[in-house]
Amino acid sequence: MDEQQTLNHLLDIEKNAAKIVDEAKNQALDRINEIERRCRSEYEAAYKKEYNALEDDYNTQIAELNREYEKKIEDYTNHIESIPINQQAFVLCAEQFLFQESAGD
Repeated sequence: MDEQQTLNHLLDIEKNAAKIVDEAKNQALDRINEIERRCRSEYEAAYKKEYNALEDDYNTQIAELNREYEKKIEDYTNHIESIPINQQAFVLCAEQFLFQESAGD
C-alpha cells in the first residue's frame, strides 16, 4: 500500500467511526425521547387522577355547604315566621318614634 491508499483507508475508517457515533447518538436521542414521552404520559395520568379526586371532593363539600346554607335559611325563615306579631306594641312603638321625632324639631 502506498501512502495515498493508507490515507484513504484511514479516512474511510474515520468516516465509518463518525457514522457509528452519529447512529449511536440518534439511537440515544430516540430512547431519551421515548422515555420522556412515557414519563410525561404517566405524569399526566397521575395528575389527572389526583385532579379529578380533588375536584370531586371540592364539589361534594360545596354541595354539603349549600345544603347546610339552605337548611339554616329555612330554619331562620321558619323561626321569624313563627314569632307572633304584636300589633299593639308595634303601633305604640311607631307612635313614640313618630311623635318623638316631631317633638325634637
